Amino acid sequence: MLDRIAISPSDSVVAGPPEVVEGLSYITTLSININGESSNVRKMVGLIPIQNCRIGYEGQVRVVVPITKIRYK
Repeated sequence: MLDRIAISPSDSVVAGPPEVVEGLSYITTLSININGESSNVRKMVGLIPIQNCRIGYEGQVRVVVPITKIRYK
C-alpha cells in the first residue's frame, strides 16, 4: 500500500462572502521543505489566507509527510 500525506484536521470552517466560500473545494497549505529528510516529517503548517475570509483552527493544520527508502535492484 502506498503511504500518503496526512492532514489533520482534514476539513475546516471558512467564514466569508458566499460568492467566495461557495466556490471553495480546498485550502492550500504553505510549502514544506523535506530536502534531506530520512524519516517521516511532522509539522504544524499554516494555511494560505483567503481574501476577506476567516479560516477555522487558527489557520493551521498538522501535516505528516511519509518518507520511505527506495531500494534499487
